Amino acid sequence: MPARLKALLVLVLLGGAVRAGGLEWVVVEAHTPGDFALLAPLNLDVLSHNTRDGLHVLATDRDLESLASLGFRWRTVDYDFSQVRFGARREGSFYGGYRTIAEMEAELVELAQAHPNIFYLFSLGPSYMERDIWCMKVSDNPTQDEEEGKLFIHGNTHAREIMTLEIPMYFLNRIARDYYTDPELARLIDSHEVYVVPSLNPDGHVYVEEHHDGSPYGWRRKNMRPPDGVDLNRNYGHMWGYDDHGSSPNPWAATYRGTAPFSEPETQAVHTLFQRVGFDFAMSYHSFGELLLLPWGYVNQPTPDEETFRA
Repeated sequence: MPARLKALLVLVLLGGAVRAGGLEWVVVEAHTPGDFALLAPLNLDVLSHNTRDGLHVLATDRDLESLASLGFRWRTVDYDFSQVRFGARREGSFYGGYRTIAEMEAELVELAQAHPNIFYLFSLGPSYMERDIWCMKVSDNPTQDEEEGKLFIHGNTHAREIMTLEIPMYFLNRIARDYYTDPELARLIDSHEVYVVPSLNPDGHVYVEEHHDGSPYGWRRKNMRPPDGVDLNRNYGHMWGYDDHGSSPNPWAATYRGTAPFSEPETQAVHTLFQRVGFDFAMSYHSFGELLLLPWGYVNQPTPDEETFRA
């Protein structure tokens, strides 16, 4: 029996019928460093990993053939990820209540206007498609630069991780609601300068808003640079291109790192802000993984701040 036919037969036996196309959400039985080393060359579109079941992956037919040829087993969560549906939408939003970029912008303006004593809204600069990357500075003197602890919080690096826009927006609304009545919250805000960017990838988010009900590729991950976008999370300068496992030089890969460090306007905007402000701490929100990731990511070594991070 030809090798390719064997692989297809194994695919049918282990993972279900071969599909005509699209993306399938599967959980691969992969748990050990040896498993991950075998899978790394496949450049799979990984959603998450947990110890209970394994590696959650958005897989094409070719990916499933490759998994079968390597002897991996998997179970299917959703045969057609493009057909995922949520509840009834409220007007102006999508997915039953998630904010659109337009909604986010309007709400940020409203918050800044209503609370000028603690909020200052400004743009970090334009995205690839010339949308503003909005940043809200939170402090008791938000238009001044003071000698205080400086924190950076941002979400929506990956377009389809729409929940991660909601978390920073929740923070801002919580501060607006409780700053005047919660002494502990007020103390924290008065002694720090907090910079909050709800969406680092507004172009990608808008693409998901407009295409999530269509093809499976509406679930975009990267920014909008042709031909297939850059993974902004792999475009920062520190140890850029360290290897081809944590990121990829292939423009069509989900983890494509771009042509050079900070090649994208979105990451360049963050870089410029960091150079100007000099942050003490930064938090990047992502979704689905149920993970708390601490540096370093490129090598299995602790930083000098390991104890602080864990505390």
